[in-house]
Amino acid sequence: SLAPPPAEFIAQLYALLASDLAAGITGRIFSGAGGYVGSVEAGTESLIAFRDHGTEPPWPLEELAEKLRASGLP
Repeated sequence: SLAPPPAEFIAQLYALLASDLAAGITGRIFSGAGGYVGSVEAGTESLIAFRDHGTEPPWPLEELAEKLRASGLP
């Protein structure tokens, strides 16, 4: 069976949202698990980014910020 992903994979989303890189991101609902980062729109979740926690490191904050912006965030 697969081991659960390390906490730093989801911690990057929290760190990003608490940083200046997230200026202007308000009133949004995000979800994350392992290398998955999603956004909930009108009750429907959509994929923003994915990294395989078994083979890739956590998202660098700047790269995760770019993925969020590319998904249509301000």
